[in-house]
Amino acid sequence: MTENKEKAQSSHITNFLRNIINEDLKQGVNDPRHWCGHPGTYTEQMEGPIDEAKVRLRFPPEPNGYLHIGHAKSICLNFGLAKDYAGRCHMRFDDTNPVKEDQEYVDSILGSVNWLGFDWKDAKETNFYFASDYFDNMYEIAEHMIKNGLAYVDEQTAEQIKENRGTLHTPGVDSPFRDRPAEESLRLFREMREGKHPEGSMVLRSKVDMSSRNINLRDPAIYRIRFAEHHRTGDKWCIYPMYTFAHPLEDVLENITHSICTLEFEDQRAFYNWATERSVPITRAPLFEKAKAVLADLQKKSFEEIKPFAEAAVKFKWKLGQTETERELASLLADIKANPENLNDASAHAIVNAVAAKPEVFTPLLQDVLSATVKPNFFLLPHQYEFNRLNLTYVVMSKRKLIALVKEGLVDGWDDPRMPTLVGLRRRGYSPEAMRLFCDRVGVSKQTGSWIDYSVLEGSLRDVLDAEADRRIAVQDPIKLIIDNYPEDQIEEFESPNHPQHLERGSRKLSFGKELWIERSDFAEEPPKGYRRLT
Repeated sequence: MTENKEKAQSSHITNFLRNIINEDLKQGVNDPRHWCGHPGTYTEQMEGPIDEAKVRLRFPPEPNGYLHIGHAKSICLNFGLAKDYAGRCHMRFDDTNPVKEDQEYVDSILGSVNWLGFDWKDAKETNFYFASDYFDNMYEIAEHMIKNGLAYVDEQTAEQIKENRGTLHTPGVDSPFRDRPAEESLRLFREMREGKHPEGSMVLRSKVDMSSRNINLRDPAIYRIRFAEHHRTGDKWCIYPMYTFAHPLEDVLENITHSICTLEFEDQRAFYNWATERSVPITRAPLFEKAKAVLADLQKKSFEEIKPFAEAAVKFKWKLGQTETERELASLLADIKANPENLNDASAHAIVNAVAAKPEVFTPLLQDVLSATVKPNFFLLPHQYEFNRLNLTYVVMSKRKLIALVKEGLVDGWDDPRMPTLVGLRRRGYSPEAMRLFCDRVGVSKQTGSWIDYSVLEGSLRDVLDAEADRRIAVQDPIKLIIDNYPEDQIEEFESPNHPQHLERGSRKLSFGKELWIERSDFAEEPPKGYRRLT
């Protein structure tokens, strides 16, 4: 019975994520990928064989609270897709904020994932990681960005940064420290690491675009000072990467193919791509060397041979950043876009030569141009896809509000049966099979604002119990019933099946006599109107 039920649950209806994965596998978008058995830069990965996992996904909670029913949808989605596509799903904690994190949360999250029926290890691999595993890599990438004019140390206050960020209708204002020399920013950043500057006195910001329509691209902070002990690294660090910077780099280092998250991160995808593409010279060094070899070869070719590269560069001009080198190329590409006849042998070679002269600042452009002209996903970078989050009627699923309920003593801990946490639902009587069935039924889409009625959750449990649970009779609020005209010493027994649809489960005896127990709500001295008194 259990085998049939699990088979029924795994027969998924297709959705847009499955369509994307199917197409990527067909096109070989993430092939060939190497895997050395653990996360690391691609220089390390090249030491391993071709990755046997068709896809690599991850479930990346922050260890700052207990998981709730909304997380169950993400767990079932990521681990389920990995299972269905002969892949792997990594269990990873985004522990970049030592102020709010605790080992208690780590342990509870691991327990909830296991309870749902999923695991991050098998006979060949154990994929259990923390963002803090990569702090050294992230620091190296941050220094790389400073050296190449892609990040700077900002000494404005948090209030000034917020005020100068602009609004949806007005562009942001450049920081007075935005154009400070890279050498100065590098010195200050190293001093930040050494603890020479007070908390909040400065941050490291990425240099993206202060006039972007996407506010998330207006030079977001990527490192801040925190004099707090980390639950895993202790006091080794006093600067910590921001989540929006760390998360994409973790995906790159873990060789993730499809980074699946909820729709509230859709506006962050642009910076996700910025971080992964700008990290290529560090995280994808062997592939970056291949790109340089392609450029060197193109420099020797004729106009007709390099024309596709030049045309793709014009098409993806928007991928250029704001370094001086990129602005110079942007001017040339803009001229060709306005007057296509200006694309000739001289201008095409000028494009290739400009990129080949300093490829480390052109990695976002190279990712799209080489993916269009040489091989899909040339640098084998992960791509972010968003799905709708779970909205359940009558249920609060804000982690901040759930934490407040616990800290203010309004509930009896995280596992209070009234809480929508997985430990609370477990204590209430929900089974992992019911939770998986529920997540399967609600499905995934890009539609926003949709709500799932609470009855769907209850119905999932009811359907699982209907198939699994033996039948029993109980009287919760008993009142004694005496049948006056029934013999005093007569007891009748009869057989009742343990499960009406599965007679092979056997039966139990039920007794009937003069004295019985009934529910108090089923008795009334004066029956309601429309009911007749039994005589």
